[in-house]
Amino acid sequence: MSPSLQLRSAIQEDSRMLWEWANDPIVRSASFYQDPIAWEDHENWFAAKLADDQCHIFIAENAGEPIGQVRFDMEDSKATISVSIDPAQRGKSLGTELIMIGCNRLFSTTNTMLIDAYIKPDNAASIVVFKKAGFEESLKTEIDGYPALHFIKAK
Repeated sequence: MSPSLQLRSAIQEDSRMLWEWANDPIVRSASFYQDPIAWEDHENWFAAKLADDQCHIFIAENAGEPIGQVRFDMEDSKATISVSIDPAQRGKSLGTELIMIGCNRLFSTTNTMLIDAYIKPDNAASIVVFKKAGFEESLKTEIDGYPALHFIKAK
């Protein structure tokens, strides 16, 4: 793992960067909601997420430069993970580390006991990364009408 990869909590000033990452064509194709995200919709969503104490958004930085984000939406002692890497940083084997340090942070700072990940079956890269990060495949399911693989990581 990279000794310089650090997490920080997302702030309002991260909004445009996260919107740009979220609208990357590869991210949209891997998402269960594939339409481009309008700026106004993102701004409203992001403000609500920052104000929600059941949501934790972390920005990963490598040598001080943002390289990706990991978000956890919590409910009781469970959380659902969402992750994306800056398009310019893909292929550098940062995804596994981002997921691992994000999960470790969540487990150590909250009462979370289980983290769920939902991945489209054709997203081979994410499947590999989540398995390397210690997630185990569970039952197949469906998200917004799309088939999904369900992966879990326990504390």
